[in-house]
Amino acid sequence: MLNVEIGGDLILKMPNLMSYAEKKIEEIKQEDLKVSVSGVIVSKKNNFMILDDGNNQIRITFDNEINFKENDYVRVFADVLYIDDNLELKLELIQDLSKIDKLLYKKVQYLIRK
Repeated sequence: MLNVEIGGDLILKMPNLMSYAEKKIEEIKQEDLKVSVSGVIVSKKNNFMILDDGNNQIRITFDNEINFKENDYVRVFADVLYIDDNLELKLELIQDLSKIDKLLYKKVQYLIRK
């Protein structure tokens, strides 16, 4: 966790985003602890959603209500869980990507992975 303080008072606790590896769903391994994944929310229920990265889908659970809906393009920062040999993510932070150029974003991700 990254703590933000002003005048010695803690005002914000947030995950250290540098510790999350940017991955496609198919690249997530059991030994991964923290990942970030970008995609479209294809389904959302009370405490979980299904995210589609264009090739695969993954279930992401969350404790608190999120202000996103189906068809929103987002990036999630999450802990990797294996429950009964099924891969799942536990949401830590969600970022709105709806205003970015999706094609350009995917090209940049591709170039970074080369």
